[in-house]
Amino acid sequence: MQSIQLYINNERVDLFEDESVSLTQTIQNVKDIKSIFTDFSQSFSVPASKRNNKIFKHYYNYDIDAESSFNANDLVSARIEINYRSFTKGFIGLNGSKMKNNKGYAYKITFFGETIELKNKLKEKKLASAFQGVNTYDHSYSVSTVKTGLESSLVSGAVKYPLISHTERFFFDSGTSGGGTRNLHYNESGGGGGSHNKGVRYTDLKPALKLSKIIDQIETFAGIEFTKSASDDFFNTSANAVWDSLYLWLSRVKGTIGLNISGTAEVNMPITSIDFSNASPNQWDPTNQGTDSGTTPYSRVVNGIWTCRPSTAVFSGTVIAHTYSSTFTVTPSSSSTNFSIFIEDVTDTPFTIGSASGSGTVSRSVTISGPLGGALRSIRYRVTSEDPAIAFTPTIVFGYQQLGNPTLITTVTGTDIAPNAAVQNIVIADQVPDIKIIDFLTGIFKMFNLTAFVQDDGKIKVSTLDEFYSGGTEYDISQFVDVKESEINFAIPFQEIAFRFQKPDTFLALNFEQLNNKIFGNLENTTTESPDVQTTNRGNKYVVTLPFGKMIYERLNDLDDGSQSLIQYGYCVDKDQNPTNIKPLILNITNTTTGTDTSLSFYQGVSSNTAAKLTTHNRPSNTFSTSQSLNFGEEIDEYSGNAEDDSLFENFYKNYIVDTFDKKRRITKVTAYLPLKILLNYTLADRFIINNRKFKINSIKTNLQTGKSEIELLNE
Repeated sequence: MQSIQLYINNERVDLFEDESVSLTQTIQNVKDIKSIFTDFSQSFSVPASKRNNKIFKHYYNYDIDAESSFNANDLVSARIEINYRSFTKGFIGLNGSKMKNNKGYAYKITFFGETIELKNKLKEKKLASAFQGVNTYDHSYSVSTVKTGLESSLVSGAVKYPLISHTERFFFDSGTSGGGTRNLHYNESGGGGGSHNKGVRYTDLKPALKLSKIIDQIETFAGIEFTKSASDDFFNTSANAVWDSLYLWLSRVKGTIGLNISGTAEVNMPITSIDFSNASPNQWDPTNQGTDSGTTPYSRVVNGIWTCRPSTAVFSGTVIAHTYSSTFTVTPSSSSTNFSIFIEDVTDTPFTIGSASGSGTVSRSVTISGPLGGALRSIRYRVTSEDPAIAFTPTIVFGYQQLGNPTLITTVTGTDIAPNAAVQNIVIADQVPDIKIIDFLTGIFKMFNLTAFVQDDGKIKVSTLDEFYSGGTEYDISQFVDVKESEINFAIPFQEIAFRFQKPDTFLALNFEQLNNKIFGNLENTTTESPDVQTTNRGNKYVVTLPFGKMIYERLNDLDDGSQSLIQYGYCVDKDQNPTNIKPLILNITNTTTGTDTSLSFYQGVSSNTAAKLTTHNRPSNTFSTSQSLNFGEEIDEYSGNAEDDSLFENFYKNYIVDTFDKKRRITKVTAYLPLKILLNYTLADRFIINNRKFKINSIKTNLQTGKSEIELLNE
């Protein structure tokens, strides 16, 4: 019998002598291919001893003040040792307590592996929230900036403008002119002037942000770190050229940037800078109150976002509250200009806590209060108007009050607040598609069949499943297996497996489905894609669905002579060719040289009367070079016209699926009593050997006291 040591926040926990602790581990289960797993234990109990009561703060006593009680809403850091040797790290969740004779008897808890922290930290947070207050990738929305973003890139390659039209249909006709049309052909003899001032307009396009930069920002936002230095680290842009080429198209709503969700044209102006050097009155410092964001009072102002920590507490019947307040006032230069002002909470998914509309001077005041124990709240100020020439004078009052004391006021006004006019800026946080961070990450993991585990240094190791299994070692457990009883079962739980993107909602993708009776990019039957996948008529169809959309791009033909141009674009409209919004779109962007005769015309790219000649453009694509398509099945590449069979299935799922559907594959269930030399060192990438047969570990459930392990193995 082995001794178990459990520590919560580095404090030793007393255990019942007769209570067993069993831990289940799996990295990729053939019974649930699309799921992302973490270790977990069955719920077990620990005594309500003096030591444990100190840790769990007498949780059974709900008369204890909230700030002094144990917060069961959150998981807490924990680790398990076996015979005082490190076994695993993770988190403990308190499920409740047991009473006997009206006294605390035990606490019910569950242990989770370290990767649960990712879901715990992100919860329901939207991807846009990771970029609130971050202006690294913000940029002006102008002819010159978008032209650069279409020709090459912005922010050192992090931002590009792919040739995707949100509304207008592009065409290429070397035989006609026509000023102001969307004819992308640049007329060399016309020099782009007069009737030759035509082509793509900067307002036709929306930006795209590099996926690797999104991952970087999620790391910063969530306080996590993915490995990116080893050759098998999927997020290593130096070693993974495919990953380095992928972007997310920033289309939050249909149609033009600057349209709100209701579809009306407006200029959106979030406050991005507040200078307190001339504040008057200046009774407290909102930029530097407190030292710890976990305690109240606390206040900071960064990039126009005000983060404060209001709270309410009750001590001995006395209410102690720290409350913040704010007044936002805007006066336009023209008293006839209509506009709206908003005070918004952007801590997580943005929502409005105060707004007002009108002309002349408009003002709105709000109180920012907090719960028992306090909570951080991030506040943003925003102005919108349908007048593209609006200019205004903003004033923001910051208030702080501790209950029983006067409210302290600090006021900033005029040019110390920016913007104070209709500047055409792209604020990335306002353009990111509406998707939860955890759904975005899960989509990436499913797309490339990734797996993850937390290393000893706390970093999250992310690699493809093939790479993960290639790094394991071997343990011969023959002598530890209980031979009295075992099972050898049918391993294939599904008749077939399908891989799907979201339902098509753009013109060419819908047209493709009607003509071909299939959805572009999807794979409905893995046996169709690969004859190596053996068939079965047992079980149901298993579907892996990504949260991402799929667009078909069009390589333009010259309408004058029918020849192919070197220009390819995307057309984000519905079946009636009205603007539509696609589910989050991941794409490859290839910078393509068009050459002299097929240069791309950029409307007003030189001046208001002259188009610019672009010899390169950022071509949207579903294929990286010729080595990897972004489709699950074989499809015709829209640009080359070649059948691309280097699909997501072929490169990331095939080995695992072929292995799973092999007629020789069995799930072997055995019981083994693993010694510490194996129990403390094995990983799920390892192979177990039994009587000279090699097996992958499908799952393993171990009683940590006895070492008894119920193991599911896949024969190789």
